[in-house]
Amino acid sequence: MKTYASFLKKHSNLFWIIAGIILLTGIFFRFWNLGLGELTFDEGIYAFRSIGYLDYMENPAQVTPIQMFTDREAPSWLSLSFHDAPPLFFIVGHVFFSIFGESVLVSRLPSALAGLGIIILMFFVTRLIFGKFEDEKLREWKEWAGLLAAGITAVSFASVSISRLDQLEAVLFFLILLNIYIFLRLIDNTKWWWAFGVSFGIAMLVKYTCVFLIPVYFIYLLFIRSPLLKNWRWYAGWGIAAFLFLPVIIYNIKLYGLLGHFDLQFAYLFGQNTPEWQGVGGKNQEPFAHIQTNVRIIYSLPFLILALAGLVISHTAKTLGKIRWFMVLNLIFILVLLTKIGSALRFISFLIIPTIFFVTLAFFIFYQKFQNPSRVIVIVIVIGFLFYESYFTTNMVFANRADYGIVKLDNYFNAAFGEARPAGLLGHPNPNLNKVIKEYAKNLPATLPQVGIVYDDQISTPARLWLFSKRQYYHGIPVMPASAFLDILKNSGGQSLKDFEIYFVKAGPATTISEIKNLEYLKSLNKFFSKLPAQSKFEIKSAVGVSAFEIARFSL
Repeated sequence: MKTYASFLKKHSNLFWIIAGIILLTGIFFRFWNLGLGELTFDEGIYAFRSIGYLDYMENPAQVTPIQMFTDREAPSWLSLSFHDAPPLFFIVGHVFFSIFGESVLVSRLPSALAGLGIIILMFFVTRLIFGKFEDEKLREWKEWAGLLAAGITAVSFASVSISRLDQLEAVLFFLILLNIYIFLRLIDNTKWWWAFGVSFGIAMLVKYTCVFLIPVYFIYLLFIRSPLLKNWRWYAGWGIAAFLFLPVIIYNIKLYGLLGHFDLQFAYLFGQNTPEWQGVGGKNQEPFAHIQTNVRIIYSLPFLILALAGLVISHTAKTLGKIRWFMVLNLIFILVLLTKIGSALRFISFLIIPTIFFVTLAFFIFYQKFQNPSRVIVIVIVIGFLFYESYFTTNMVFANRADYGIVKLDNYFNAAFGEARPAGLLGHPNPNLNKVIKEYAKNLPATLPQVGIVYDDQISTPARLWLFSKRQYYHGIPVMPASAFLDILKNSGGQSLKDFEIYFVKAGPATTISEIKNLEYLKSLNKFFSKLPAQSKFEIKSAVGVSAFEIARFSL
């Protein structure tokens, strides 16, 4: 039988061809029509706040600390973090928006780039773990195992989906995998101690949920009786991580002094009362009991079957050595984490870290059990599996695309207003928010007529922040909710708005809304809108022809 070394030498070109195909496939799934996909989940919230690195929600159910300072300048410590998340993701988004401008595409670029990094890191992490197996034959296949893990990552819907959203998970997973890789190197070479601390500290500055790694690392080191536990460099690495996390610690100390509780995540963890963050703006979660249903949404059945097979192999195949327990520990503590934070789809995606490894392991164990020429069957199954995963992802991402009309309305406003603002700049009663409006207005030519936007109160918070608040705070365009507009008409006949050209936006059934229980508001809204001239109105419809928004353009 030919040795692995001779096989690798003979097929080195094939290796790099496959690697190139995997990378190109990953690029396709993450970047194709990236800016055309609909805003979903909390994307609008992250994007709006990243533009100006501004912790503001314009939501009475989720009041942010900047709103506590209505008569004086907000203290500098507010910029150290955000009330519901660490600061790094918003900093990265702010840099991208500052360089490339404001668009849906730019908002998702950090996640898409991190998604490519996840593919690459899955290669290195898997290769490193296979290289630590006691089974010599499996160790020899470590490069190809890494390549298969990268290929699965490139086409897996759970991996692709987080890479196409302006949310924390893709950047977080990239840093988690980077930290795992460095940890596995650190066990053998203590010179990696500083890189370990830096990577974990940075991950904590993206999202606190990476804490599941802490018990994984300590238990694994205890299990393998690693001398690293007695080495000062191990603890110095944690010291670096704590130092990097210091801004968030200071922020929470200051926030406790201001509000009597920590930020939203820590307050939830410690069971603190948060009167400022209630209802739809508070800490909601999908129950852990829904995990089985949600797992089936983002993972294909073949993927789950193979992952389970790989898990069983990790548990039973003693010839793999103690390293086989590392990804099992990751799975265990991710599940423990999910019992606390819930089983929302973005949290369920955490499972890609161990499960892709388990799928890869299952394939190589099966391959090893067969002898030539029967191994061709396993290779055919691998190729079929990758094609099926690609089909599953294509169907989920491209064939069944959401369309709430939000991106279409955003493009309409971009065309209507361009990169300009009205000459008259309306201020904000909060001096800190007013400062934001003035700072951004300085960079825009005041060439628009007196225009203003009135939006339906029913429009959901993420859509409202991206469509309307963005234009109010960063573009200098006056904006108000329909409830306030209707009150002005009722009380003064709208005299103060006589010189304005108004864009009135009413939510349709196809867009995302927040339930409004004020029946008087809904009645007044429909009555007013029905009386507007038909020639002033037009609709933005979803892909299936359902009304997402009705827009009326008029002057009083």
